[in-house]
Amino acid sequence: MDTQVDKILDDTVAERRPEVYLMVMSGPEDGRIFPLAKESTSIGRLETNDVALMLDPVVSRSHARVAREGERFLISDLDSKFGTDVDGVKVQPGGKSELRPESMIRIGETLLVFRTAAGRGT
Repeated sequence: MDTQVDKILDDTVAERRPEVYLMVMSGPEDGRIFPLAKESTSIGRLETNDVALMLDPVVSRSHARVAREGERFLISDLDSKFGTDVDGVKVQPGGKSELRPESMIRIGETLLVFRTAAGRGT
């Protein structure tokens, strides 16, 4: 019975999630979901960012950017003070790193996961 209830809850939550999004896995804003619906998504501590991580003091005001290039999503670090890591590898200033389903992104004290509808297994 519990597995049926869990599946129903998972399916219900999945129906409300955007096609492509970042989800905070740990950090001050744990559990928040940020859709990546635009061609370019800004990430930083300022409220004006598309992904505003205002509670993490280690995040720069304008920290990183995710850009859609065709079917690919690339993240770049905007010369932030503490950098951006994707799957444990530092994104070089001025460089880009491709995001794949379930890529883990470390920005400040915040850990995000990159998810797509195709990568969720639903």
